[in-house]
Amino acid sequence: MCMLAIVGNGMVGKDQAKLIDACDLVIRFNEWKNYGENCRQRVDVLCICNTGNPARDFIRRACIRKAPFYDLVSEIWFPRDSSVHKEHAKVFAPSYPARKFDDQSDLLVASNALSAKRIVRFSRETNQRVFQALRARARQPFTCPSTGMLGIDYVLTEPRFADYKKNLFGFGFQGWEGHPWEAEQEQVKHYCSVREDVLFWKSP
Repeated sequence: MCMLAIVGNGMVGKDQAKLIDACDLVIRFNEWKNYGENCRQRVDVLCICNTGNPARDFIRRACIRKAPFYDLVSEIWFPRDSSVHKEHAKVFAPSYPARKFDDQSDLLVASNALSAKRIVRFSRETNQRVFQALRARARQPFTCPSTGMLGIDYVLTEPRFADYKKNLFGFGFQGWEGHPWEAEQEQVKHYCSVREDVLFWKSP
């Protein structure tokens, strides 16, 4: 069976790093904070937040184009469907400005010279499914799922990854307070309990 690594931005141990580099496909997120540590050099897919301050920062700094692995990346994923996020925020996070969920995908492509990469935009259905799953588990209102949570769900439901063993590394379920970290952790545990092709590696 082919192996893929879904690598969050949390800590990854040296032994886990060797497993990541040995995978057939490596997916990373946003600022790839642990890239290059402990000999972890693989990046085949980069999943980037395409709304809000993170997207504007990527546009302003053109940091994807300047990344050391720019030539290695074959796909760029834009996970957020603007309409779904705005609909959710209107009800569950009314104080959060709707403009923060404006889609910046086209500007990200132009500013970071991504037109030669394969661009994947997650569907409205994918976003709705993740929101629904997290709302069922969340104990309080939240603004939106993390980029990592959207990426995990996409990999687990996309037919082209059906034959891969999915390994999750570097997910500590903490960060921006607008994400429902506890619900996301429970959702990942659920995936691992009902699917034999998903394995979660705890951060050291």
